[in-house]
Parts: sequence; C-alpha cells; structure tokens
Amino acid sequence: MTDTVCRVSEHIGATYGGSPLSAASKFLWLLHKDPFVIFDSRARRHLGGSEMYVEYVERWEVSYSSMRDRIRHACRNLLSMRLYLSKAHSLTEAAVAETAGQEWFARRVHDIFLWQAGSGA
Repeated sequence: MTDTVCRVSEHIGATYGGSPLSAASKFLWLLHKDPFVIFDSRARRHLGGSEMYVEYVERWEVSYSSMRDRIRHACRNLLSMRLYLSKAHSLTEAAVAETAGQEWFARRVHDIFLWQAGSGA
C-alpha cells in the first residue's frame, strides 16, 4: 500500500511537478478507502516524525490501534445522534449503522481526529 502511494505520487510529480504525496494518498483513498492512509501535514505534525510516508503510516497505525476501541464506540453512538447530523439526518437507521460500522469509516474518523489535533489550536 505505501509503495502504491509513493509510485502514484512520483508519477504525478514527474508529470505535473512538485511533491504530491498528500494528493496521491487522498486520490487513492477516494478510489479504494482501506487500506490507504491519507498523508496530511496537520496529522503529521500531531504524530511527529519525518515526512517519509512509510514512517507516517507506521505512526498513524500505532495511533489508530491505541484509539480503535474508543473510535468504534463513538461510531456506534452515531446512530443515536443521526437526527442531529447534517449529512445523516435523512438516512435510515440501517444506512447509518452500516456506514458507521465499516472499518474504513472508523479509520477516517481517526484521520479527522489527527487533522484537528495537528491544527495547533
């Protein structure tokens, strides 16, 4: 997975210039979700470490593993909050439960946590 992100990033960079590691990881996540980890500068700031994608993913996975149970618990609680969520209020309980129960969803929740934690606010 990390090799794929790096290869796509190199291809985009060779074609368009720059270092599009973040864009490559986001593109692959949008196409496939798991197992791709989104590379984000704010999340990296929170996790620490270098800008090497492999190291970033390792730190991301350790962080996710330490929070997995709490994230899954929060995802299960989304069902009781669906009427108050702008994107979920019109969905059925079954649809919310199905989405919130997916591994990719829990991992994306962790992405958003890391993004916010790295904001410096």
